[in-house]
Amino acid sequence: MRLRGAMFVFVAFGFMFFSSEVHAQETDGCSIGSLQGSYGFRMTGTPRGASAYALVGRLVSDGKGKFTVVATEALSDLSVRGAKFSGTYEVNADCTGSALFLFANGDQVHLDFVLVDEGRQIFIIVSDTGPVESGVAVKIAARKHAAKERR
Repeated sequence: MRLRGAMFVFVAFGFMFFSSEVHAQETDGCSIGSLQGSYGFRMTGTPRGASAYALVGRLVSDGKGKFTVVATEALSDLSVRGAKFSGTYEVNADCTGSALFLFANGDQVHLDFVLVDEGRQIFIIVSDTGPVESGVAVKIAARKHAAKERR
């Protein structure tokens, strides 16, 4: 089965969902290392020849151009938990970037994205012709950092 909705990660995503005043990073710019760590994400859309879908999951980026994803995808007649896929990405100095999602069955999906809020959020859109799919990814805070904020 093609988990086309999944890549639709990082899919790109509900652009102003978390903030009404979102800007690409403007100070020091970005690099491949600007996209590193764990992100929770959601994607929605209508892939070519398919019904609408929603996808929620966790993306882990190595800061060197590779990532892995574990997600749950829901279609009108099907739900898939624990879907796993991987891919590669590039980040430009202006904090825009592109990614290639690779599925076990050989399918590929191309995404464009922009890092915002110092890399804590990612707005994503599928750049392949045909599908309309987008989403948002938000960096998952480390436990020790989250504990400091509670104090």
